[in-house]
Amino acid sequence: MLKYSLLIHVAIFSVFRGEKLLESNFSDITYQVADKEEIVDIVAYWVNIVLIFILGSTFLFIWSRVIYKGAAQKNFSLMLRALNSVLLLIIWMALILIQLLIPLSPVYRTTLFIGYFSLGLSLIALWRFVLYQTGSQLKELFKVRMYRSVFITVLLVYSVLYLFATSMVTIVDSENYAQPGIKITDSFGPLTMWPTMEFFVPKLQLFGSLSIGTILVMITITGFTGVGITLLFHSLQRNRKNIRTVGRTTGVSLIIPLASFSCCSLPLFYPLFVLLIGSTAAESITALLMDWTGALFNLIQITILSFLAITVGSIDVISKERVN
Repeated sequence: MLKYSLLIHVAIFSVFRGEKLLESNFSDITYQVADKEEIVDIVAYWVNIVLIFILGSTFLFIWSRVIYKGAAQKNFSLMLRALNSVLLLIIWMALILIQLLIPLSPVYRTTLFIGYFSLGLSLIALWRFVLYQTGSQLKELFKVRMYRSVFITVLLVYSVLYLFATSMVTIVDSENYAQPGIKITDSFGPLTMWPTMEFFVPKLQLFGSLSIGTILVMITITGFTGVGITLLFHSLQRNRKNIRTVGRTTGVSLIIPLASFSCCSLPLFYPLFVLLIGSTAAESITALLMDWTGALFNLIQITILSFLAITVGSIDVISKERVN
């Protein structure tokens, strides 16, 4: 009996010790996971801060150069249009910051109302800035069928790329992804709640979510791209023998599509982030880059919109003679 009693006590002790070891190992794993998540949060926070500083500095620098150029040339119309654009884009960012700092307050609801006007006026100001410099040139170019075709082609191609790159339209894996047909809802971004059309085509496995706000931004980006490439195409046609002009034109022609593409292709960077920093950190950083309510995403939007407007508006490649 003593022998069996000793065996039972040894067994109970072993089980108890095993439970303690298991609990200890589980605690260590929990702490490791917590530490890893904390490190990821810290990395994402500093990435957010650094990118905001870089983008904010870039935004102020490119517009300050335009304003200085207008003042130096005594081109006050250009300077005023640039100032108007900068002011409205700063108001855009101010509304986002207010929404982040004091959500669900009467002031927050006011910013949602102002957001409709802020987005529309900001995009109109950018268009006025671009057309002030390129309007007369485009008027002559669009009299020629070839240049009209170039503009329309670029507009259509970039619109399709934008829709899929931003996941406004996606191809889903299952035909049961959503109810077939069209549904009208509301979604946030940019700046406020916008009426949104959602549709699903089971046969094509195509799902789309198109809001008025995102469509307005898309029209602006693809429109600037179309205008810029049309002007650059004409420049190449006229200056084939001028190596310096061709080189400059080719450089600008690469900058415009890259800028417009980077504005709409943030989701496509996720696999690269996974490769470089791992899936956990990649998810956090991608979430920052794709958050319509966040300061970083909106700063990316207004900086690239500004860069496109300034680049396209600065193309002065057509003489005052009529285009043949």
